[in-house]
Amino acid sequence: MKKMILLFIMVCFFAVSCAGVTGGIHKKSVSSASIEKVEFKPDKKGNYYVYVTIKNISGKDKPFYLELQADDQVSQFTASGKKGQPNIVPAGKNYTFAVNTWRKVEPKKLKVEIKESLR
Repeated sequence: MKKMILLFIMVCFFAVSCAGVTGGIHKKSVSSASIEKVEFKPDKKGNYYVYVTIKNISGKDKPFYLELQADDQVSQFTASGKKGQPNIVPAGKNYTFAVNTWRKVEPKKLKVEIKESLR
């Protein structure tokens, strides 16, 4: 009985200590767009950019929005167009978002979310 209690306490401690250690890329998208590719590349100054390629699978021409959060930074929002303007992505076509993470190292945790509106 004492071994069971000790084992239970150890498992609980392990679960709590590992809860915030998850990393990697967490992708979420609306049903009208699919995330095709996510990649990192540094620019000449050493800041890492995230390139997110999506495909419009809705059958209609529409704009899309990207929410990006690298590590523990504040979320960044941009639209499918030059300088963040909401331009139309044609049906069946790809579009690549390019967002500066303002980090000199590749992010360990990344949240990428594609939306149809900013609401």
